[in-house]
Amino acid sequence: NDRFTLYGDEPNVERIISLQIFDRWGNLMYEAADLPPNDSSTGWDGTFKTQELEEGVYLYQANVLYFDGVVETTSGDVFLSRQE
Repeated sequence: NDRFTLYGDEPNVERIISLQIFDRWGNLMYEAADLPPNDSSTGWDGTFKTQELEEGVYLYQANVLYFDGVVETTSGDVFLSRQE
């Protein structure tokens, strides 16, 4: 995958209100708002200010809006790996 984004149950998930990516020291590396779910053309491409980041574990936090109006905060980690 060239980008990291969130995938969800389409009939239930309306949009990703916000998606943030942090390095292991808590520095914000990426932030986006109002993303469509299940769209591999949107999301984080593994860069910070156009510079490719080092391989490793990064943390994410997202606020997801469901069609019933419920907003859920989810978080986890993602491993950034580059293939030549």
